[in-house]
Amino acid sequence: MALRRNYARYGASTTFFDSVEEFLSSPVPDSSSEEAETISIRYGTAFMDVLIEDRGADVTIVLFHAAIDPTKTTLPVFIGRQMVEGIDANVVYISDPSLDQGASIGWFTGDESRPFQEDLTSCLTHIFASFYPGAPAGVLGKKAIFFGASAGGFAALYFSHRFPGSLAVVSNPQTHIGRYHEPQVKAYRKKCWSSRKLSETTMTFDLVTEYGKGFDNCVAYLQNKDDELHYTQHYLPWSQAVAERPQQWRLLLGDWGEGHAPAPQLLLTGILGYAASLAGDWERLFEDEVFASSD
Repeated sequence: MALRRNYARYGASTTFFDSVEEFLSSPVPDSSSEEAETISIRYGTAFMDVLIEDRGADVTIVLFHAAIDPTKTTLPVFIGRQMVEGIDANVVYISDPSLDQGASIGWFTGDESRPFQEDLTSCLTHIFASFYPGAPAGVLGKKAIFFGASAGGFAALYFSHRFPGSLAVVSNPQTHIGRYHEPQVKAYRKKCWSSRKLSETTMTFDLVTEYGKGFDNCVAYLQNKDDELHYTQHYLPWSQAVAERPQQWRLLLGDWGEGHAPAPQLLLTGILGYAASLAGDWERLFEDEVFASSD
């Protein structure tokens, strides 16, 4: 299976690194809203790809894409530029390296030889530190908003959990990989984990248990009410696990169409834009009227 790479489609210059270690020991390449920068890191047999825009803002939005067939597009995949182009925030776009394995959905977890959950956490810490030179490591989370829908929502929940004080804004996310559609999970396990059971892998696949142990971030959880699978198998177990921390999360239950219909872009832009203006005071976001009508 031949996969095509096309860095030019995003109109950004590209800096290549030979390894994660080289990137972490090097200055982060300069970027701006006018001149974004793609960072492409040699990662096993393929690449870890990140697109950054350092707009000089006080907060950074990290964007994760949903499932996509890698044979029907070019790699890397960065989504959401229209959604955030008018927001006063730095932006970091992440492309799932599982696409290089031919997996249409990989939840940004990595594979047998590439511990992406750990490596991206280190790379994001390095990027955040470059955006805010001199800021104590403990406050970087307060300056971060993680966004994703569906599989990207799983990633946003996971990485926000790794940055205390951060905010996750998620739309119809999976919260447990094993509760997603069996054929897609089976294909993912085959391509990325040699068909091992999820419990035999090295990645975090169950965010219900993970959040149930405690969390120091906040979550704005957007869920389409007609999406029965994600409401019953993903939202309900997660909400029960975090029920004792109501001040740290809010549900927005929407009516956006049949099944796995996404939240409208205008709504997402409004939530992300308002959140970006709050200097890490996420509870003010939860007080907004857009969340008031949801139980």
